[in-house]
Amino acid sequence: MATVMVVDDEPGIVESLEKIFEREELSVVTAASGEEALAILQKQPIDVVLTDLRMARLTGLDLLRTVRAEYPETEVVL
Repeated sequence: MATVMVVDDEPGIVESLEKIFEREELSVVTAASGEEALAILQKQPIDVVLTDLRMARLTGLDLLRTVRAEYPETEVVL
């Protein structure tokens, strides 16, 4: 089963996307910030990261760059 991480600083969006992906029988992990997403990636493999572009401190673009450099097997969707 594929694992999708939803990264967004708006809880309502995270919750909605989590429900949609779970209905599709995907394993879902959520993070409220780019920093939290990177901490999760250090602990477990993630197939796809779906991230908000605009977040405080670590933006979606920053997250994309880091994931591509450190976890090249993980796809990122902004």
